[in-house]
Amino acid sequence: MKLNSEVSEIEVYDHWSKADHTEAPVTDPSSRRADIINPLRKEFGGKWYLATIQDEDIEKINIISSSDWEHKMQLCEAEDYKVITASKNLNKIKRYIDDETRDRLKKIQDMITFLSGGGTFENKLIIVGTSLEGPFTVIDGNHRSVALFHSNKFVDVPVYFYMYPAGPYYNWSRKSK
Repeated sequence: MKLNSEVSEIEVYDHWSKADHTEAPVTDPSSRRADIINPLRKEFGGKWYLATIQDEDIEKINIISSSDWEHKMQLCEAEDYKVITASKNLNKIKRYIDDETRDRLKKIQDMITFLSGGGTFENKLIIVGTSLEGPFTVIDGNHRSVALFHSNKFVDVPVYFYMYPAGPYYNWSRKSK
């Protein structure tokens, strides 16, 4: 992960709120993102950076540790939540998927089509980790990260990166390796 500059948490959370298209900020206690954001704000004491994904980072970047990526979407495996694995599993036949899951998988396919037509994403991925060496966890932009990797456009992507001291348990990174 190449650090470009330190940024304020306000910049990151404003960006995230706009990307979520919500009236209330993502930091609001009633936000659907509160369980992801609150530990970062209250417990970890890390710093936010504008960073760029490097080639050597790709194998260390993981999808958020949410079981729906494994059980519903069937893109991740029990101990493997890497973006690479999700991309490889994208075209495998899925069993027993509901309409919401089918829509989420179609969303990724639509993003891949958009990228293959020369499109780019204006919203940055939001990634966390305890060091520049990884592992890293995407906490916002998971669908985009799979589409970017699948389209060979993952390197040099600008991201917001939160680096926090090793030690605190962060539920959303529990599967990151």
